Amino acid sequence: MSQIDPTLMNIDYVRPALNAFRQSKTTVTTAEIIAAVTGRAFKSDVGQDVKESGNAAFGRFLSAHAAALGIEKVAAEVRVDNGVGGFTTAAQWKLGDAVPAA
Repeated sequence: MSQIDPTLMNIDYVRPALNAFRQSKTTVTTAEIIAAVTGRAFKSDVGQDVKESGNAAFGRFLSAHAAALGIEKVAAEVRVDNGVGGFTTAAQWKLGDAVPAA
């Protein structure tokens, strides 16, 4: 798996990033969430098998935990800067009310 430390795919790491976005946004892309959680600019892993893609794994994590994170997928593919001079696609998420930690 490329680019994303799997330990960051944890509700306790993602929730604060989403809460920060809620201060100024109503929607956010998977790419923006990845950048916020990793502390690095988003970088595409285009060409990598979806089963090996760290970005895709992170998106699957978000989908699996959307209710617990207070997000709802509103678009499967929106155009985003890929971090290497081009564009790729990422899901777009509607930010609901903040969900308190369990």
